[in-house]
Amino acid sequence: AALLGVLAILGGTQDTPARPIARWSLQVEAAHCALVRLSPETGSTFSIDATPGSDSYRLAIKKEGVDASESFKPASLTFAPSQKVTTGLARVAKLPNRTVVTLMQGMPASLLDDLSGASTVTLEAKGLKTIVPVPGAAKAVEALRKCNADQLVEWGADPAQFALGGTTPIALKSRDEWISNSVLLNLAGESGRSTINDEFRLLVASDGVIAECHATAAITEKSLEKHTCAAVVGRRLFSPAKDASGNAVVGAATFTISLIRGPS
Repeated sequence: AALLGVLAILGGTQDTPARPIARWSLQVEAAHCALVRLSPETGSTFSIDATPGSDSYRLAIKKEGVDASESFKPASLTFAPSQKVTTGLARVAKLPNRTVVTLMQGMPASLLDDLSGASTVTLEAKGLKTIVPVPGAAKAVEALRKCNADQLVEWGADPAQFALGGTTPIALKSRDEWISNSVLLNLAGESGRSTINDEFRLLVASDGVIAECHATAAITEKSLEKHTCAAVVGRRLFSPAKDASGNAVVGAATFTISLIRGPS
């Protein structure tokens, strides 16, 4: 799913004009916001994307001269001039359009704070070091956050939580622990697809209880949507969103069901 997302982001960078201009761009789709910067001076493309209301971000860097790899490697991101470091796992992958990108997913929300104050980002892993210029990142991050907030408000979140001093809902435990393995196996039977990577949006009541649940894409079968949502609706899975005064308000969030079914 991350590969397909990056393909959508970077697919338009193949046919570049003779004298491209370094720039940030925001790509907005239903349940998806992506921030992309083309850097002709280094031949690189830097992107961060996420599903609004999720607890993590995906990062991709395209750089010429990097070979694809099948394995994940420990990697670090260093933001200059603050020298803040974020660690994770990176993989260099070749997309179907033959673009080679370095991928890091499951990145924390603090990534945006670090990027906002940065002028360059350095990605390092074994046998790999890429430095990407990111001037003007503060305004770009502001645009990405607005994209996330706008979609959450459209789903029913109270706008007050996005004002200075407000907070969005915080999951009480990892989303991966919400649904047991036995229930996940049953959910797999609700779809005829061999690979399921479906996202669901939630309305989080002011007490942190899930009040509504809906699939974000039409590909999700109605039966799968019904049974997945039944597993979370009515449960207190979040500390509620709050406005600047600390009052609990209605929030919105998302989570993903990922399943791969092979032959018996």
